[in-house]
Amino acid sequence: MKNKFLAILAASVCAAAMLPTASYAADSTGSFDVSLIKKYDFNLDGMFTSADANILLEYYSHNQSGSSFNYSDNVISYIEKNADVNGDGKINSSDSAQVLSALKLRYDFNLDGTLDIRDCNAILTYYTEKQDGNLSTAKSKLPANVTAYIQSAGNVYVSSDETANDINSVDAAFILNDCKSAFYFSSGDVDGNNTVDAVDASIILSYYSAVQLNSLSVDSAEYQKAITFGDINSDGTIDARDASAISDMYTKNMSL
Repeated sequence: MKNKFLAILAASVCAAAMLPTASYAADSTGSFDVSLIKKYDFNLDGMFTSADANILLEYYSHNQSGSSFNYSDNVISYIEKNADVNGDGKINSSDSAQVLSALKLRYDFNLDGTLDIRDCNAILTYYTEKQDGNLSTAKSKLPANVTAYIQSAGNVYVSSDETANDINSVDAAFILNDCKSAFYFSSGDVDGNNTVDAVDASIILSYYSAVQLNSLSVDSAEYQKAITFGDINSDGTIDARDASAISDMYTKNMSL
């Protein structure tokens, strides 16, 4: 698990390095209720992640079709008592969707209202400044509100060998990986229009070409999408192989 995190972290650091200076909303405190971190831990693993939304879908599927649901009695009891998030008297996909929406708000660590790799970068900046002794000083790049929010919600990955509120590079790596699975990072829909098609492949190829020609404009919104969503095969590099993977997805969708 640790090696996987380090590999993901390496990819996130490389991507973050190619982004322009992170933007922060200096007047925002965020709209995420930090009390939900504990409340929405439906699998009782000590963390609030996309796995907690997924377990609600598994529970719903189990009740609807009798599919397997191999969790402890404690987990089942907690879900039955707390998972009707929208208060409609049922535990179903709507509750899972609301939990994911809350998670998306939580992961907006730079408080700019957008979930992207800059949020991982904010965690990395926090960790680096804390290590260097620059956190909450005149040298800090983080506004006070962003620092405060990260301190309250940034300890995403929790393990037995971590101290309380130990916010570090592992959290940034975990967030990036969780976003890939929960919010379709690297799903092929690079331009975010809910369709995987030739345009997505074209964005990847354009980005790769710009990198090769050393003409990358980091302020380009198109290239920022490629950086964030373009590593389709999760090998840590955005290149023609990712474009090819998108083309394969598109071709398969067309043949359905």
